[in-house]
Parts: sequence; C-alpha cells; structure tokens
Amino acid sequence: MRMVVATDLHGQILPFDYVHAKPFPGGLSKVSTFLKKQRQEAPTLFFDNGDAFQGSPLTFYAHRFFGNKVNPVVEAYNEMGLNGMCIGNHEFNYGLRYLTEIEKQAKFPLLSANIQEQLTGQTKWLPFKVYRFGDWSVGVIALTTPAIEDFDLPWKWKGLKFENPIKVAKNLVSQLKDQKVDVIVVLAHSGIEYDPLKRRRVSESSKENFVYSLATKVPNIDVIVFGHTHRAFGPYKLNNTVLVQPPSYGKGVALIEIADGKVTRVQNVDLYGIEDDPEILDMFWSDHRKTNDWINEVIGIAAEDFVSDTWKLAAEPVSNLYLDVLRYATENEIAMHPPSPFEPITIKKGWLTRRDAFSLYPFDNEPVVLKITGHTLKKALEWNARYYYLVSATPSGSIRPIRHPFVKTYNFETIGGLEVIYDLTEPWGNKVKKAKYMGSELHSRQNYWVSLTSYRASGAGGFTMLKNQPIEFYSPQLLRDYFEKYLSEKGTITPRKERNWWFVANSFTLC
Repeated sequence: MRMVVATDLHGQILPFDYVHAKPFPGGLSKVSTFLKKQRQEAPTLFFDNGDAFQGSPLTFYAHRFFGNKVNPVVEAYNEMGLNGMCIGNHEFNYGLRYLTEIEKQAKFPLLSANIQEQLTGQTKWLPFKVYRFGDWSVGVIALTTPAIEDFDLPWKWKGLKFENPIKVAKNLVSQLKDQKVDVIVVLAHSGIEYDPLKRRRVSESSKENFVYSLATKVPNIDVIVFGHTHRAFGPYKLNNTVLVQPPSYGKGVALIEIADGKVTRVQNVDLYGIEDDPEILDMFWSDHRKTNDWINEVIGIAAEDFVSDTWKLAAEPVSNLYLDVLRYATENEIAMHPPSPFEPITIKKGWLTRRDAFSLYPFDNEPVVLKITGHTLKKALEWNARYYYLVSATPSGSIRPIRHPFVKTYNFETIGGLEVIYDLTEPWGNKVKKAKYMGSELHSRQNYWVSLTSYRASGAGGFTMLKNQPIEFYSPQLLRDYFEKYLSEKGTITPRKERNWWFVANSFTLC
C-alpha cells in the first residue's frame, strides 16, 4: 500500500498565482493527477498535514462571499477522497466556529492528538486512525504545534488546551504498539527545530517546532511527515525514524510505500510539470473567474513607486505605509508592524488593485491596541533588536550587520510614533539606545497605547511580554480591509519618507 501526504496547501487548489497573475507550479489539481495514478497501481491513503483552508485569494473570497456553500478546499478533498487531515495553526484564523463548520462539511475526519477540550480533558478531534491491510496494519497519529496559543488571540481557540506533543506521542505510540500495529506514521504540523544535516538549530522555538525532539525522544515511529515551515526536507533517517517534509502549496507531496508491515520507501515527490486534473479544473472554473475578476478591481492610486530601499535597517516608504494603515485602523499614534511578510515589496506607480492588497497583506490579521507600560514596551523594542547582530568589521573599517538566522522576516517590527535608535555594539538587553515618545524618553511606569497586528498581540515571534496585556481595541475586520478603506478615503497615496527609527554601530548609522 501507499500513503500520499500534502501539507501547507493554503488554499492553492488551481495552478494559478492570483497575486502575481501568472501560472503557479502546484495546486490540488496536480496533486489529484498524481493521487489517481497511485491509486491505479496500489491501495493508497491520502492525507493533508494542515494549513489547508486559509491563504489564497480564492479561499478568502469563498469565506467572505459564498455564505453557506462548502469551502472550496473541503469540496476538492471530498471529491479526492481524503482519508484525514491533521489540524494546522492557520485552521484557527477564522475562529473555532468556522473550523466547526468546516468539520461538518468534510467527508473526512479532522485529526489532532494533542488538542484537548479544557472542560473534559478529552481530545477535541480524533487522535489517530488505524488502517488494516490483511494481517498487518498502519497507525496514523496527528500532532499540532502548541504555539497556536501564541499565534491567535484567545477567543479564536477558546475552550481548548494544547498539550505537549512529545508526551502525547509517547503514550499513543506505546498504545499502538501494544495493539500490535505494525507501522506508525506521525503527521506533525510543526517544523524541525534542529537540522541534523546542517548540525545546527534552525528555530528559536521548540514549542512551535518539535520534530527533532519527536524523532529522538519517541521510539518506534517509522515515519514523521511534517510541515508548517514551507521548506522541503528529506527524506532523512534519524535513528530508526524517517523524516520528510513535502513542498508547500501543492508543489509536491510525500509518498510512503509500505509492504508486509514494513516501510519500503519514502520519497519527496516534486509535482513540477505534472498535468492538472481536468475534473478539479472544471469544478472550480466558475469560482476562479469570480475571484480573478474581484482581485483585479481598482481600489486606489499610487502617485509614485513605493520602494523598500533600506529594508529593515531604517524606516522606509513601504514599512511607513503599513504603519499608516494600522494607525488609521486603530486611530492611535504608536504602532508596530512587520515591514513585509517574506521579502522587500515594491509598489509601482499607477492603479492599485486588490492584488496589491494581498501582496501587502497575505495573512488574515486584525488590528489590535494594547495598553502596556513603558517598561513592557521597552522590553518589546529590545527583543526586536535581535533581528541584526554584528559579526565583524569589513577591511575598510565599516561595520557589517548580519541577520539573525533564526528570526523570520515577519517577526521583526517597524515602528511608528516613536523615535528609536538601536545600537548593535551594545550587549543584549541594552541595545535600545533611545526610545522617545513626543520628545520624552519612555517612562517605565507610564501606560502607552500601542497598535499591533493580532498575531503580534498574541505574543508570537517570541514577544511574550505582549501576551495577555490589556486589549483596548480589537476589530474583526482584517488589515487588508482597512487598506482598502484607507485607499478609498485617500484616493491617491504618496510615499512617506520620514525616518524615525534606525540601527547604529559605533555612532555610525547603518542604512
């Protein structure tokens, strides 16, 4: 028999990139073609490893406008005969109520062994499934990153608790072995915190990413298929466990072959160039046209190019635009917002469409205002400074800043309403050289109102000092919606080039 596993689909059903208006080398239409071929050759189980429903303009359009119609990804997976889905962190972006509706629509079970109901202590979803093939069997356990409680505001997962996945896995693997289950496969919606190939840590958080610990601390797991970080990995055998992370967005799948109760082969299959399943294309052609027409609607004008020229070394036009929209949404002066999700963004002069809105705001975050003390705000600014550090001076004597290898782009904050100088030559804990509001240094016991994304207000990215702080304002509308409102009110936007924060080293400005 065979197992096919996709991960981090993020709503990519069709081979089309709506944000860049070009073909996309992935999607469920390609996964479906590959899956049908496998099923022609051998009995095949098909699983999704989480983060399936959120992330593409098509699924967003469906969520916003389709009402009670079945979610497109659920509709596709029902058609493709999905055997089960591991819960991912982005499944909670629209709240637990929406996820419950998804579960009602699905003809496949949702799986997670370490998400429990607070009141009963029982697992919210199925912890595992066992499949029998003649006189041998395969057990599939699902585990979800507990860092969900740091990614989303509490009311999106109210009533749930996230147990330690290593502890849960030890108990379940032992239980399945006692039941004489021959092969154990774990679907883990989590990244790997230590790369055994590079022999170094690759993640700040072992709570968010736990796959290395799972493989080294829990015996008798045959294969771990993981996801979450969108980086293909393996297959790699660690001790007696094979680790594999397939490509995201349907660009590839993991293929596990099992015979006579033993794993015979594990592959990471790249689906580049494979034909698209015409049945999937036909199913969603109407939805595709509606989404594409909607995303191409003009919503504003850019008077000039917005260029991320000094990206993250100092304030610049694109990061200032993020801050302006956040402050517009919250009617508040002090704001912190990531400069861009993954890479520098350039907004071209001319018409702006919803495509630009999705380019700027790929995540479904809402605006939040926290009331925090100057002491807490200073701690957040200090944590922010870890994005860069100094390795050495160049031969000419200038200082060269290096990005911290663990810190993701979206876990650095640009700053509005404050004047902040970071000195990279200072020791950790003392890198904020200046932090002023309205000309005065932050006072440790004075309260300040700070606008943030819901992701950051939850404490994500290691900003634990912000977690559980008083929420003075929250809007259920997305920042992407406020960007449209901002453009509607302004009509034409012009780059704002004010620089109010920057990095220095030995009194020299780094930008």
